[in-house]
Amino acid sequence: PFGSTLIDIAGTSGSILATTSQAEIISDALTLNAAGGQVGTNGSPIDTETGNNSLSGTALADFHVSETGNLDVDTITAGGLVDLDATGWIRDSRGDGAINITATTIQLFSQNGSIGEGGGTPDALEINVTGSGQALFVNAQSDIVITDLTSGVVIGTVTSNAGDITVTATDGINPGEDIELTASSIVRAVAGS
Repeated sequence: PFGSTLIDIAGTSGSILATTSQAEIISDALTLNAAGGQVGTNGSPIDTETGNNSLSGTALADFHVSETGNLDVDTITAGGLVDLDATGWIRDSRGDGAINITATTIQLFSQNGSIGEGGGTPDALEINVTGSGQALFVNAQSDIVITDLTSGVVIGTVTSNAGDITVTATDGINPGEDIELTASSIVRAVAGS
């Protein structure tokens, strides 16, 4: 595919939903906006194939996308959960240190790759968790490199099967810019550190 695709539901109650499991959006760059609703559902996310190009979008409620291949995130903002699943990596498409994902809860799953970019030149996936309670759930085959840029984050579960985990928060002048672990939080690097 060549070019970019914008699906923009204007209004106060429209959503972008997949009504069949065969529905898939294939585009070099993709923007999904549902300012008055949601993008996908928990049981039926929007299936995408962006070919190492960027995904952007907004949703009043939740934002659910399942990517075939690698997923480069530009900016996604949701009033509820952002749930991204990719068969490859999930990374920052810009590499500029600005927020990639803003949501009350963030759930990321990379089946065969990393989340953020580790190694010699790390590039974190930047987030802004706006919810209280356990709000970050991440699972990757390889490295996990995430930075919360604004309000701190409460860890739910962060697991890397074969890489290292780096979760950082900005240490500004405002109180509450912390990384919190509760009694049920899990941070696990199975074969890393």
